[in-house]
Amino acid sequence: IDFIFENHDKLRVDILIWDLEDKRHKGIVSRDDAQNLVRMYYHLVSMTFSKKWPIDNARWEWYPDKQSDVEWHTLQDCIQNKKHRCVKDLFNINPEFQTVSIRRITPSESQNYSLIQLADLFAGMGSYSRGHYQKFCQWMTNISGQRQLFPNGKTPNFSNREKERFHVIDYFNRKSKKSRLQIGLESTNGFKSHNPSAFINYWLYEPQHEVDKAPVKKR
Repeated sequence: IDFIFENHDKLRVDILIWDLEDKRHKGIVSRDDAQNLVRMYYHLVSMTFSKKWPIDNARWEWYPDKQSDVEWHTLQDCIQNKKHRCVKDLFNINPEFQTVSIRRITPSESQNYSLIQLADLFAGMGSYSRGHYQKFCQWMTNISGQRQLFPNGKTPNFSNREKERFHVIDYFNRKSKKSRLQIGLESTNGFKSHNPSAFINYWLYEPQHEVDKAPVKKR
């Protein structure tokens, strides 16, 4: 976390989070989460490459964390050609992305690349802060010594893993507030940026259209 803040003039962190309980995902029979991930990758890179790093004539190379359920060659075709079948049902296609060129996608082992580990850390913080926000609040109350706020005076139990993760979330939250990054936590029940132009941007995906639904598996 300190490394990102110390090198904010050279780095960006853009995290896209989606809610499997929202109207785009919930109740979709035979939902294809692998294809949905491809669509979300497209949203993320199209926005990041064209608007967050607007470099004329840039040719990008992308080193994602290797995941077996992602068809990387399909995604590269989707990004490079802009007309692949995987984008035909995407809404509000970013016109500025038409000029973006990506030279290659190289899936890589995270243990060999510290920047991939860094991406995993910030993505994990975003997801965990939203999925465990209420328990994080209980932990914050507990470490503040305000035990009388718990029902029947019983203090909740926290595993060592939870304690460690909550410490990291709290540290980043204090650091971002000190730097005035306008990243909500308490007001948004999890990390969400109010200023997407900042060098750390937590983007909570929201359905773009009434028929913007998660893809389903083909029979």
